[in-house]
Amino acid sequence: ALDEDHDGRVDRNLNYDDAGRLVSSDDDLNGDGVMETSSLYEDGRLARRRTDANGDGQSDTWTFYRGEEILRTELDRDGDGFRDEVAFYSKGQIDREEIDKNGDARPDTVSLYTDGQISEKREDLDFDGRADMVSRYKNGKLASREGDSAEVLEMWNRDGAK
Repeated sequence: ALDEDHDGRVDRNLNYDDAGRLVSSDDDLNGDGVMETSSLYEDGRLARRRTDANGDGQSDTWTFYRGEEILRTELDRDGDGFRDEVAFYSKGQIDREEIDKNGDARPDTVSLYTDGQISEKREDLDFDGRADMVSRYKNGKLASREGDSAEVLEMWNRDGAK
């Protein structure tokens, strides 16, 4: 147990196996006395981390690693216990992001990235499993947008580009 900020409370618990390799850690990152982040290690290297970012006592962010390289992050934004957003990484940069806006466990928005910048976004605005709107980006800025129909464009404009 470590008190890294010297306030008299434990900030970090480290757990080791019989060979002396780190297998898990629990961290209080915001100094409130609650361990909101738990990390698991494989062969002494970070493999998974879960965090309660909003302080409700439930994990809402899960991050997966290979060595120190991030592979995937999953987020539960609405607190229902299911992942609403998943981001995939390649060589330390975001590669793809999937967002489930209606809770049906299928991505409604898929964003693709090139060199860490958004290059394309596919949106299923009516939740039928098909992309209704495709936006393409150049250098991270919107370059073109194609909609399935005028009705979809009206829906997108009315609801805002979420």
